[in-house]
Amino acid sequence: MREKNIFIIGAGPAGIACAYELAKNNILSYLIEKEDLPCGICKTIEYKGFRFDIGPHRFFTKSKFVEDLWKSLLKEDFLLKKRCTHIFFNKKFFLYPIKISDVLIKLGILESILVILDYLVSDISYKFKKEESFEDWVIKNFGKRLYKAFFKTYTEKIWGISSSEISSDWAAQRIKGLSLFSAVKNAFFKGKGRIKTLIDKFYYPKYGVGQMYVKMLEEALSKGVQLFLNNELVEVGREKKKVKYIILKDKKGEIKRINADYLVSSIPFSILFKILRPSPPPLILNSAKRLKYRSLIEVCLIVEGETEFKDQWIYIHEPHFKVGRIQLYKNWSKYLFPKETPFIHLGMEYFCFKEDEMWNKTDSEILRLANSELSKIGIIRRLKIIDGFVVRVPYAYPVYTKYYKRDMKLLREYIEKIENLQVIGRCGMHRYNNMDHSILTGIYAAQNIILGKKKYDLWKVNVEKEYLEEYSS
Repeated sequence: MREKNIFIIGAGPAGIACAYELAKNNILSYLIEKEDLPCGICKTIEYKGFRFDIGPHRFFTKSKFVEDLWKSLLKEDFLLKKRCTHIFFNKKFFLYPIKISDVLIKLGILESILVILDYLVSDISYKFKKEESFEDWVIKNFGKRLYKAFFKTYTEKIWGISSSEISSDWAAQRIKGLSLFSAVKNAFFKGKGRIKTLIDKFYYPKYGVGQMYVKMLEEALSKGVQLFLNNELVEVGREKKKVKYIILKDKKGEIKRINADYLVSSIPFSILFKILRPSPPPLILNSAKRLKYRSLIEVCLIVEGETEFKDQWIYIHEPHFKVGRIQLYKNWSKYLFPKETPFIHLGMEYFCFKEDEMWNKTDSEILRLANSELSKIGIIRRLKIIDGFVVRVPYAYPVYTKYYKRDMKLLREYIEKIENLQVIGRCGMHRYNNMDHSILTGIYAAQNIILGKKKYDLWKVNVEKEYLEEYSS
C-alpha cells in the first residue's frame, strides 16, 4: 500500500535493496535515478553481444542473510568462481594473494631477505606509533620496502593524493587484519579466519554483476514500486526536524515539487548537504565541501589477440602507466561474450578527479591511451583493437583524507537529527562499502521505515565488531 510518500534516491544496489525490502513487506516506494539506466556502478552494459561490468565486482559476504538473498534471486545463475589475480610491477607479474615461492623467484632471495628484515625493523619502530595515515598503517604491517614497491604507487594512482594524506581508516576497512605475517601465513595455511582481501573464491552472476540488481529491481517493480529514470534530486525542504518536500528535475529541465513523508538518499553525501533547505550552518557546509570523491573511467575494449592469463583482473602498479586495473571479462563468465567469438573483451580502469585533465579528455583520446598502454603491458599477444567505448562514473569512490573522521563526525551528527531522512550505500554514507554492506544499509533503512523508528544504526554496517547480523526476514 502507498499510504506514505516514500522516496528512495539512487537506483544502485543500496537503493534497489531498500525498495525491494519495502515492497516485500507490502510498502511501496518511488525509486528515483538520475541516470538513464539503473544499478549504478554495478550495471552490466551489453555491446555487440559482449557484456561489460564497470569495475570488478566479487560477491562475497560474512552475512548469511545477504548470501541467502543473492542465492534466492539468481539460483543456478549464481556461479562459484576461483579468484585469479596478479600485480604487474617492475615488468613482472606477481600472484595475488601472494605465494612465497612466486615472490622469492621474482624478487630474488636477497631482496626477499631484505623485505623480511625491513618488516621486523618497522614492526618494532612503529609498534607504539599512532597510525594516522595509510602510509603509517602499511609500513607498520609490511615495512617500508614493500610499502614503496607494492602499495604507495597503486594507492596514490587510485586516490590522487599522497598516501600520507589518506586516513588509516581506509586500510582498516579494506584490508583489516592483513600484514606481511598474515599474508605469509595465508600462503601456507588455508581454512577459517581468512582475511577478506585474500579471499580466493567468490560468487558471480552468470550474465554479469548487473544481472543481480536487475533481478532485484524486477521483483520490486512487480510488486508496485515505481522507478523514475533521468530525474535528479535538486532540493530537500525541511521544517524543524523533518523532511517535508523534495524537488526533482528531469532531463528536459522540468521541475516537480512533491511532498515527502520519508526520504532515503544514496546520492553523494556532500551533495545532500548542498541541497538541504534551509541550508545547514557554514561549519557543516565547509565539512561537506572537504569530502572528496574519486571518479572512474572504464575503457571497454574488444580486441583480437591471444592471452594465457586466467585473471579476472590485474593490478597495474607500474607508476609510468596511468591505467590502474585491467579486467579480462572472459575469465569471469563464459556467458559474457558470444559463443565461438575470435575476440577478447576487457576493461581498462583509470582513476581521476572530475577536474583532472584525464576526465576531460575526449573518448577518442582515452581510447588511444588505453590502446598504447595495453600494447606495452603485454597481456595480449598480437594485439589488435577491434572496437571500444568509454564509460565515465563520477563519484565512484569516497576518498578518506586525514580530515575524514573529523568532518564525518560533524556531518553524521547533523544529518541524524532529521527524523525521516536516512542515508545509505557507498556514496550516500561516504564510506567504502562492499556490495553486501550497501545492500544491508538499504534493507535496514527499509526496516526502520517499516518499524516507524530507527532501530537499526546503519553506521554500524561495515564495522567488524557490529555487523547487525541479528536481522532476519
